[in-house]
Amino acid sequence: MAGEEERGVVRVKVKKCDQVLPVEFRSFAVDPQITSLEVLQHILIRAFDLSGKQNFGISYLSRDWSGAEMYLSLLSDGDLDAAFVSSAKPVLQLKMDIKPSEESPVMEDWDIISPKDVIGSEQLLPERTRTLASAALPLTQSLLTQVGRTLSKVQQAFSWAYGEEIKPFKPPLSDTEFHSYLNGQGQLSRPEELRLRIYHGGVEPSLRKVVWRYLLNVYPDGLGGQERMDYMKRKTREYDQLKREWTARVSYEDLEFIRGNVLKDVLRTDRAHPYYAGSEDSPHLTALTDLLTTFAITHPQ
Repeated sequence: MAGEEERGVVRVKVKKCDQVLPVEFRSFAVDPQITSLEVLQHILIRAFDLSGKQNFGISYLSRDWSGAEMYLSLLSDGDLDAAFVSSAKPVLQLKMDIKPSEESPVMEDWDIISPKDVIGSEQLLPERTRTLASAALPLTQSLLTQVGRTLSKVQQAFSWAYGEEIKPFKPPLSDTEFHSYLNGQGQLSRPEELRLRIYHGGVEPSLRKVVWRYLLNVYPDGLGGQERMDYMKRKTREYDQLKREWTARVSYEDLEFIRGNVLKDVLRTDRAHPYYAGSEDSPHLTALTDLLTTFAITHPQ
């Protein structure tokens, strides 16, 4: 546990309470130095596979002056910092209360009131007040228009938060089209054109694990199809051998020190991304930890 405190890692256990569904639990670890309340909310949404519009409250288990247990609400980054400091040993216990949408509606957009909505009450005002209100209407209309334009731009920039997707200029690169960039020996013949094509349209998800190796120059120039397969198998064996040599290259104490620092960086990965979501011992996070540890050991400088 002392090692975890030195790394700045906080273990979190979450209890999700729903009026309809059974109680669920999730456990994971976070770095308190980079975990804001918004980041924590995204982690919880991913961990429990919640709908983006589902509303919930978060509280943490604490103790009052007499030692009695009590849950305190997490409403700000300051509340979360207090929870990390006072209630994270040995584990920070959180509770999620799922709120029905009809009781706690989530506004999908701002409700901008037009001046026309309030003109109807003008007849109830004295003449002087109506004159002042009439003079203020052009300024009000201008401000509302500017706010509306700004909001529209923000919604477009952060369209993921509203469940929308920005359409690319072209459809994603397909397997058939990808092969048109290869010659008869399976070698990439038009690398710059391929990169430009992907920039404009992306790549079909099923093809990404193949194409990214070309984009990142994983293969040496001039390799054919079978040669690339042999090359990847050879590199896989070399990587496995490097991992087996950890204890031969550094002492056990140094290895633990390196692993601790690597884990701290790994936990800073965007846990809201589906690939890295879940507990800290998930296969993807473990693979990233092993990769960074191997690099650190083989590149001490």
